Amino acid sequence: MNKKVLISILAVIVIAIIGVIGFKVYSDNNVKADYTTTVAEKKLNAGENLDGKIIDVEIASVENNTPLGQNIWAGEHLNFYPDKQQHNLKKGQHIKFKISETKSSLGSWFIKGTVVSTK
Repeated sequence: MNKKVLISILAVIVIAIIGVIGFKVYSDNNVKADYTTTVAEKKLNAGENLDGKIIDVEIASVENNTPLGQNIWAGEHLNFYPDKQQHNLKKGQHIKFKISETKSSLGSWFIKGTVVSTK
């Protein structure tokens, strides 16, 4: 194979990889939330179904080893349980959380879903 062709193919591959990484970073930073935790909690307490909605969560605390998995606590009585363990989360950090299921017990909400952005 010609050396120029090989270099051209390699350059195209490198540019494609950079493009994919750039798109991923851009997408993470531009996830739009449907509600804040305050609004989401009011809607849940009013009986609204928030499945599929994205919540902007300001983390009050994180507990990694609860019986239900990692618990990200926010709002007055909101407990977010991500489907995958999230590392390096800190109090005060904002994440975007897509809800898949909500349950209420003893005045608290247990919310399962996926962290879609940690930015």
